[in-house]
Amino acid sequence: PGKPSLLHLHSKHYPDSAAPAPAPAPAPKPAPAPAPAARPAPARAKPAPAPEPASAENCTREEIAQALHEDLDDVARCCNCTVSHTYDDADPWTHEVLVWIRNVTGEPVEGGVQEGLKDGRVLCKLVNCIQPGLVTDLHKSKIAYLCMENIEFFLKGAKSIGVSKNDLFLPGDLYHAANLKQVVIALAALGRSTHNVASYRGPTLGGGGGEDYKARHVADETAMAENQAKLEEISRDEAEAKAKAKAYKENIKDEHYKRGDPMEKLIAQWMGDVLKREVPSDVDELWEFLKDGCVLIELANTIKPGVVTHKPRKSKIAYILLENVGKFCESLGPLGVKPSNKFTPPDLFEKKGWPKQVLQCLWDLGHKCAKVPGYTGPYFGMD
Repeated sequence: PGKPSLLHLHSKHYPDSAAPAPAPAPAPKPAPAPAPAARPAPARAKPAPAPEPASAENCTREEIAQALHEDLDDVARCCNCTVSHTYDDADPWTHEVLVWIRNVTGEPVEGGVQEGLKDGRVLCKLVNCIQPGLVTDLHKSKIAYLCMENIEFFLKGAKSIGVSKNDLFLPGDLYHAANLKQVVIALAALGRSTHNVASYRGPTLGGGGGEDYKARHVADETAMAENQAKLEEISRDEAEAKAKAKAYKENIKDEHYKRGDPMEKLIAQWMGDVLKREVPSDVDELWEFLKDGCVLIELANTIKPGVVTHKPRKSKIAYILLENVGKFCESLGPLGVKPSNKFTPPDLFEKKGWPKQVLQCLWDLGHKCAKVPGYTGPYFGMD
């Protein structure tokens, strides 16, 4: 007692240690990570220019029809009425077209558009009345593919008169009644295109068609009669040509070209009948007879005068003889020979396709010549 304690001495000489240690300062919070730099906003792309409206020349028939249907719907909504896009024989426009066909051809269209026109005969007569001679090969059969071929003849004639491709229809649109509305559109376009034919003086649509035609165009009856006379004359010529061909076939008979004979003998016999002179039937002699091409050109021009305008030249120079044969080969298409049966000049001149390909071509020509307009000579009648 009375002595300072160690703790007292320690705090006297070391005053700092006697004080309680201060609480440690809290650790500083880590600085927040810097925000990533913002990416520059991408440049806004310029809007694409609006497409130019398509012209009617570049539109298909379906696109034009759809646009017309939409326009009709807009009109119907404005007028608070309904517009039908379906075909109807009783439609006034259809009736006017049928009346126009009757006035031009002189034949009523019985049974409406599909029943009255599906065989194509009235349509072919229609284009021939507008421009005589447009359709020269008309089928009178009711077989489907022949009727559709008649419709094809009409479509080609209408296009040559000036009807736009977008206004025409497909044969199935009429024959199978797939799109009779388009058929009426094509006929109406034909009625408006008659002004393209300078010699036509008959009724038109949109400028003289309909029931009032006779009252306003009495003077045109003479022109219609003249057109009818031309059509009758063409029909008479075709009938005479067919009668001559039939008579010749009955006189010649199939026994004239016997089936059992070799092909080269039958071809030589047929060529002799056409050219009215002797043609060798031996294979080697026939090749010598044909290789210069002069006889072949004479044969082609006998079947269809003027089909080969090249004047054949007799020579010993190879390229001249090849030219003669080549001109005959070019005429095989107009004469109706199938492409698979044609031959080339080297096939004959260099014997690359002799005798098989050349004789096959002449055999086909002997059959197809019967269908050449104006030809009434001999032909193979075995098919």
